[in-house]
Amino acid sequence: MGCDNAADLDHAAPVTRRRFGMKVDLLLEGERDVVADAVRTALMEDGHLILTGDALQPIADAMERWEAFTALPLAQRQRYHQSVKVGEASGGWMLMREHPVYTSHMSEAERATTEPKQEYGFTVETERTLWPDHTLAPGFSASVKTVMALLDAISRALLGAFEAVLGEARGFLQYEPGYVALKHYPGTTVSDDGLHEHSDAVVFTMLSQDRESLGIRGRDGAWITAPADPSGALVVIPGDWMELFTNGQIPAVRHRVRGTEQPRMSLAFFQGVAPMPVGPLTRFVEAGEEARYPTVQSDIDYVGGESGVPRWQSHIGCC
Repeated sequence: MGCDNAADLDHAAPVTRRRFGMKVDLLLEGERDVVADAVRTALMEDGHLILTGDALQPIADAMERWEAFTALPLAQRQRYHQSVKVGEASGGWMLMREHPVYTSHMSEAERATTEPKQEYGFTVETERTLWPDHTLAPGFSASVKTVMALLDAISRALLGAFEAVLGEARGFLQYEPGYVALKHYPGTTVSDDGLHEHSDAVVFTMLSQDRESLGIRGRDGAWITAPADPSGALVVIPGDWMELFTNGQIPAVRHRVRGTEQPRMSLAFFQGVAPMPVGPLTRFVEAGEEARYPTVQSDIDYVGGESGVPRWQSHIGCC
């Protein structure tokens, strides 16, 4: 039975789908046109792509090391806080309630909890991040650096595919190092105690989790439960910039996190672009019609975007 309206879709039980998958090896080694056609089909028909294959095993390994780090005494974790700097390197760890992107939708109880959500954030340039040594967190930094090399390669290949989907030449999407956030969500009995519905101000986001919690909006508006398989499935969703470039033909995927009874580990890789104008490309605007979206700069700051409103909308005062 279908849902009659948006409210029904919001409260309907999420369904699990796995339609458009692609082997990581094909993405990395396949012909650009073949890969682009597969990516285009996935984005246009399902709104997202799922990468699969044994090559993703390092993600599961890194999540296990991250989970061990989150269990260390608070004083030891704080040595790697994002506010700590040593030379050119900065720490990556923080409590998620320290950042307005997260606290804007947290309840007072969640802000005061003794077991808060945690995050370790860093870029592909891992030498710019402070890492705990092997004695304190065995294998953590090594496993993360392995994953970053893999994800950077995947991301560069996806950028090429997305350029082809846009009908643009190589190099149109000006590369900048991707950003990763490892997250730890403690167990909870509150199903909506996770992360509010939002989209990302990027070209695309890659997501992995060890428990079913992440929900992504399908092209029909219904919620889809993303797979919980760090060693074999990586979800790719288009961000706000693809929606703007395509004048809405490839919408940014809205997504959310629901609470789980058991602790949950996740990884999010955000791929943006170096500072450049982002707006509807001519080929996506019908002759004689005006573009449906504005042109903005890719490096605009958050101005209320933490509320769940797309960053570009909050920046120009839209609702």
